Amino acid sequence: MRKPTKASQKVPADAVDQIKLSFFRHVLIFHDAPVQHPDFRVNMDQTQVVYQMGGGLTFEVIGSSQVPVLGLEEKRAFTLVVAISSAGHLLPFQAVFQGKTKQVVPSINAPQRAEADQLGFCFEYSGTQTYWSNFTTMKAWVTKILVPY
Repeated sequence: MRKPTKASQKVPADAVDQIKLSFFRHVLIFHDAPVQHPDFRVNMDQTQVVYQMGGGLTFEVIGSSQVPVLGLEEKRAFTLVVAISSAGHLLPFQAVFQGKTKQVVPSINAPQRAEADQLGFCFEYSGTQTYWSNFTTMKAWVTKILVPY
């Protein structure tokens, strides 16, 4: 048994034309840029990482009128900022956690934390009630990850 989680996305009727136009815009920008090396073209995106997905289904006795589920309204997550250059280099990740102090980021004693630090990963706290990136965390991404790259 599966429960739908979202509506499927429809491909626009002019998708092929949009892709061509996007390609030509990128070529023109890159052609006219003062620095044309692919290391200087970086694509970055952000994604939500949920620690544990709350399922919409659980086990209960057949015929039960109430089916309580712990944590259904809670969402424990963080934002992961990922980037890759046109040359194919994967930049270190930035993880943004909800909270106002550095106590919310993984401990320096956490498993694989030393390896993450060695790879240049950055652990930031949002300074707010959400785990979303904001101006402060994006400035940190630029200064700690993009510029050194």
